[in-house]
Amino acid sequence: MMDAMKHTRRDCLIKGTVLALAGTGVIDGCTHLSPRYAALKTANPRRAAVIWFSQTGHTASIGRLVAHVLRAEGLDVIEGDYRQFDASSLPSFDIIIAGSPVFYYRVPVNFRQWLSRIPPLDGIPAASFVTFGGAGHNQHNTAFELLECLAERGALPLCIDMFSHMSAFAPTWSTGREARILRYRDLPNDSTFDAARAFARRALSIVRGREDVRVESRIAFWQILKHMDLPWWTKLFCSKHAINRDNCIQCGKCGQICPVGAVSYRDYRVNRSKCIFCMGCVNNCPTGAMEMTYAGSEVYGYREFLRRNNITLRIPPELARK
Repeated sequence: MMDAMKHTRRDCLIKGTVLALAGTGVIDGCTHLSPRYAALKTANPRRAAVIWFSQTGHTASIGRLVAHVLRAEGLDVIEGDYRQFDASSLPSFDIIIAGSPVFYYRVPVNFRQWLSRIPPLDGIPAASFVTFGGAGHNQHNTAFELLECLAERGALPLCIDMFSHMSAFAPTWSTGREARILRYRDLPNDSTFDAARAFARRALSIVRGREDVRVESRIAFWQILKHMDLPWWTKLFCSKHAINRDNCIQCGKCGQICPVGAVSYRDYRVNRSKCIFCMGCVNNCPTGAMEMTYAGSEVYGYREFLRRNNITLRIPPELARK
């Protein structure tokens, strides 16, 4: 009983603080997005763009599944990571779906900046989705933020969705908190993939039926943290981030995966001030040459974590057949 009362008091304090800060503007108040069909490019989309930012493959997997569903619905689909996508071609599509991981409680800064520079999307319907590790935090508002980025370029907002997977944040397991990650070792699963298929069909159904939809943000404590430059604060616990010359095979994977150009693998250098601490280089290095020390512990990557725990990530059967 006492524990229940403590949790109730704590929840009330958190909610009260959130509401008070929302009133001052420190936390964004609830906002909403609705399509203005008078500006709709077409209610019968024929060409779709599915774009994403992905570091360990979870967001890419959902994006590819969404693209597969749209093709099955008769659309001509171009899909891919935004870094290999021709931004100037986006206005030529009839529907756009964008995906991103939740990165320090929001859309990653590199993806937000890219979206802010794309051509106007006037009248093009758009939907967004995010992927997040474990139970996650602020995933709804991150998906809303991504849709808002598209709406700011003139796109008509349709819907959002969120898909969970096993976390890929390397410092967590490397500092002895493996159990926190392994609790979600079964994700993504069949339910995840079914939800992704339903999301793709839902987006298409909304625009075809010109449905009166309303996508809302939520008042949340995490909205405070997303404005605090968390990558900078997190990097304070990182005492080493470097390339081991002896282990490096010059494959270029770290430089390719880094979204801000902080890794110069040919020179064996990492620009730590430029780094946004996304863990992409550590998680994707095939030889463990990307070395990092966090909170006094040596960090090892996602692929190695999967190997040590005998985990094989599931992929949608439609993609396995390709």
